Amino acid sequence: MAFIHDRRVYFSDTDGAGVVFFAQILTFCHDAYEASLAGFGIDLQDFLEIRP
Repeated sequence: MAFIHDRRVYFSDTDGAGVVFFAQILTFCHDAYEASLAGFGIDLQDFLEIRP
């Protein structure tokens, strides 16, 4: 099961040398994770809902 998520890397995501901040990489992964759930038809609210 493959999933491709395109996201633009902004200048504010990088340091002075143009290297992406480590914490931003985690944000990129989280964005892709949410997009993959939606892409595979999984509703995020239902997925995270706690049921007794």
